[in-house]
Amino acid sequence: MTAPSGIPATHWAALLSDLATRRVPLDGLEVVTARAVTWPDTALGCPKPGRMYAQHVVDGYQVVVRAGGRTYDYRFGGTASPRLCEP
Repeated sequence: MTAPSGIPATHWAALLSDLATRRVPLDGLEVVTARAVTWPDTALGCPKPGRMYAQHVVDGYQVVVRAGGRTYDYRFGGTASPRLCEP
């Protein structure tokens, strides 16, 4: 599956790999949001309660996809390693 416009191919491949490990069907995968973001800290806009994060600006991406009836909100910092932001 080719990376949508604006999403680095490495990030897209990592996102697809993560979905596959979660056994999420990729048929009908829909990109809801894909944007470059400058995060205010290393929490990437998705802090976990009780954890501390380095307070420095991080350039990255947010990619939200819909698959298998669920929405997945992925955050990327300075690497192609995705972080799934779960409610």
